[in-house]
Formats: sequence, C-alpha cells, structure tokens
Amino acid sequence: MNNYLHLYLGQECEITTIDDKVKMHIVNIKTLSFIDSTRSVTSVKLKLRPLSDMTDEEQEKWESLEPSSGMAKNEAARTAYLLSRGFDLFGLIEEGLAIPKYAQP
Repeated sequence: MNNYLHLYLGQECEITTIDDKVKMHIVNIKTLSFIDSTRSVTSVKLKLRPLSDMTDEEQEKWESLEPSSGMAKNEAARTAYLLSRGFDLFGLIEEGLAIPKYAQP
C-alpha cells in the first residue's frame, strides 16, 4: 500500500487503529505520519472507485484526453485524471487493499 498512497493524495481512506476506525482524507503524508505516531495504526484502506463506475461525463472527459500517437504527455494526463477522480488503477479493491466507493447517482 505504501507504494500507492502518494498517488491518491486527497482521496478518502479508512484508517483502523487498535482503538477504533478513523475516517479521513489523505491530505498529505504528514497527516499519516502524525496519526501513526499518536495511535497504533493497524491498517489504511483507500476508498476507491472501480473503473466500471465511470460516469458518461467522466468517460467523455477521459476520451477528450486521448493521446495522439507518440504523445506520452496526453497519456500521463489521462492517468492523472483517473487518479484525481479516485479510480482504482492498480487492482487494490480486488486485493482487499481498498474499499469500493461509488459515484453519487
């Protein structure tokens, strides 16, 4: 999980401590360091959306960022867009490392 947390800054997560569960947003890495130093953290699970939850509007936006041949910048923009919308790009939900979250209807 440590390999992915920095990619999802600003996304909601659930932090389980020995005492209880704390729901919060990952604002920055210092927030996690503070919690870890003040409580015994047993797990951190991001709340992420499966790609199948993409709305029509999000699909249109993503397609508008479609890369031209040889344009790595556009592909990076597409990936950044999906990360900013909280999509699970790494199979973390299936691995049990993230909790599914769905768009509001």
